[in-house]
Amino acid sequence: MTVYKVLASDDEQIVLDSFRWILQQTFPDRLEIHTARNGLEAIRLAAEIKPDIFLMDILMPGLNGIETIRALRETDPRALFIILSAHNDFSYAREAVSLGVFEYLLKPMERSSLVNVLEAALARLKERDDRAQRQWALLERVERLEPALEQAYIHAVIDYRAEPENLESMVPLFLASGASGFFLNLCFESEAPVIKSPTSVRDLVKQKLNCLVGPWVLGRLPVFCLAEDHQAVGELAQRLSGLGLGTCRIGVGRPGHDGASLYASYQESLWALAASRDTLVNVFSAAPEAPNLAAQGTDEKQFLLYLRQGRVHDARRYFEDLVLSWRTAWPDGETIVRRHIMELLIVAKNSVMPLGKAGRADIVLIMEGFDPQISLAIWLGPLETLVTRACSYLETSFDKDLSLDDIACAVGVSTGHLSHVFKQGLGVTVLDYLTDLRVNRARELLEHSQYSIKQIAGLVGYRDPNYLSRLFKQKTGRTLSDLRQKAVQS
Repeated sequence: MTVYKVLASDDEQIVLDSFRWILQQTFPDRLEIHTARNGLEAIRLAAEIKPDIFLMDILMPGLNGIETIRALRETDPRALFIILSAHNDFSYAREAVSLGVFEYLLKPMERSSLVNVLEAALARLKERDDRAQRQWALLERVERLEPALEQAYIHAVIDYRAEPENLESMVPLFLASGASGFFLNLCFESEAPVIKSPTSVRDLVKQKLNCLVGPWVLGRLPVFCLAEDHQAVGELAQRLSGLGLGTCRIGVGRPGHDGASLYASYQESLWALAASRDTLVNVFSAAPEAPNLAAQGTDEKQFLLYLRQGRVHDARRYFEDLVLSWRTAWPDGETIVRRHIMELLIVAKNSVMPLGKAGRADIVLIMEGFDPQISLAIWLGPLETLVTRACSYLETSFDKDLSLDDIACAVGVSTGHLSHVFKQGLGVTVLDYLTDLRVNRARELLEHSQYSIKQIAGLVGYRDPNYLSRLFKQKTGRTLSDLRQKAVQS
């Protein structure tokens, strides 16, 4: 049971003794009672004990009750004030109302009157605390869901060609009316960051930009920025390039405010990234050499429409035109073209899912003559998508207290299905993957920060630093203290 603090202020000691006796007899386990003989003493004591309820006499030497309440309101606007006065003066009552006092009692008063008012005050405090607790619980749930919402938003952008309504419904969640945002895509010279330091790259992006960060997609990290700050993007590229993971290049799209313009911004960022040969940051412009992304988007929608209608020949023709346009836009970028093909086919696979095996067979027919490895990826798509979502969630939430149930809930499947698919796709269990993430992050923090081992344990999701130490020794064959000592010496 919560114990609330009461500060009674009156210039007569006998009155204070009476209050103390009544409150101790009536609320022995619910109230902690303190007293003051004047307004200045009440202000000083309130700064120390932070009362929840004030019983305040009006006429006291020095500061009167009204003046004392006005001063206390500035430092503690949430406290409840109960005025006790022997004067039925309307001006005092008016002042009390303006200060938002909880109750105004006239002396002398019945014991029952004081008890009833305090019961009502306690009920108000409990209601306030219960509401705050519910709000904190809701905030916790939102924070746990935030990484999953980020991933869902980025996936909705990528899937916009097939299901535009998904992105349109999510835009108001992240953009206020009249606001805009833009996409950037970043990549390194190799895909090592995805394997070596997925979290450190994401963390740095979050620190530098007001943004949502998606999962690694074919070696790129898509980022949705909520404020246009190209200077911060340039600083980010330099910081990332200095991590020892290779040169980081960033492509930036133009701002958008709805589903269509945000999808265009995403595509523009991909084009700008592919064209960033000599610069760390390349911002898309409507220059003559830039591809007509709107026209490409129309062709992609037509391709998906023919695919859903079973018109394989027409879908194949549009697909060939798209690939030709990509190869024209990036004559030296076959890897970029291949990534575009992969991305479009993942969208196509989702688009024909209601058609079952027939729809997926059509995709394979379309792919004949292009790349057998890509067509194989279509069959592995459901497994790859679930594993990617799970990995993305773990990479952004490993610092939380996660159970297998939490992870399965975040990606929308049962624990059994997640365990089976994850082990089949990566060859390790979900919890082993999570442990590896935490151990690798702990190593990074040991080598590149001044945090204590206890602090590092909390930052990677463990309450007990001894447990982290045992895991670290088991996984790496070295102790945390040895690694820290080596880092200090170097």
